[in-house]
Amino acid sequence: MAHATPHHLTPPLSLQVAALRAKAGDGETYDEAALAKEEAGLAKASAKAAAAVEGLTNGLASFEFKYADPEKNFDRSRVVGTVASNFTMADAEGTHAVALEAVAGAKLKQVIVDNEKTAMLVLQKGKLQRRVAMVPLSKIEPTTIAAAKVAQAKALVGESRAFLATELIEFAPSVAKAMDYAFGNTVVCADAKAAKKVRARPRLGHAPNPTPHAPNPTPHAPHPPLQVCEKLGVRS
Repeated sequence: MAHATPHHLTPPLSLQVAALRAKAGDGETYDEAALAKEEAGLAKASAKAAAAVEGLTNGLASFEFKYADPEKNFDRSRVVGTVASNFTMADAEGTHAVALEAVAGAKLKQVIVDNEKTAMLVLQKGKLQRRVAMVPLSKIEPTTIAAAKVAQAKALVGESRAFLATELIEFAPSVAKAMDYAFGNTVVCADAKAAKKVRARPRLGHAPNPTPHAPNPTPHAPHPPLQVCEKLGVRS
């Protein structure tokens, strides 16, 4: 599974400000008032992005999974944790945070375990405080969009305007199947215009009928429909 970083990452605020001051220091004509205004603008944009990341991070904290050892000397590494706790955003500024949350939905709270035996043990003897759906890595067969379709979407609207959702997150190879299960059937577009263009392309995208989240992963489907999610998290 490729974990590509988006092509349009913005440099950190400190580097942008340093670059502006370097211009002034090199003798390049640069109005101090304009510099201060641009610096303030960068600070505002950075604060907004940081708030988005913090909001998602705080939200994910509520997805922490707590359980009691279901048997003596239980190896806790068999319970990997929730889907939400096993990935980070490739874009540190959180550009696609809301969209990613919309894509995964209730699956963010599902718990990744090594196999079905572990799932049954924890469900039956883990003294759980809430109902939980398990994602056994040994059994799950996620549905993912064909690479050719993703490439077509990128070619249609531009490399920086369409991404397979899993391109926008980073995670350990050991949980790749779980991430494909949660994110692998959706393309995230930069804006409504790009999303509309992808949806309108025959044999590429269409508006899928919403389906409820199953309590456990569904069997593998060889050719899932390409779903489209806008940057702000509006699913077609």
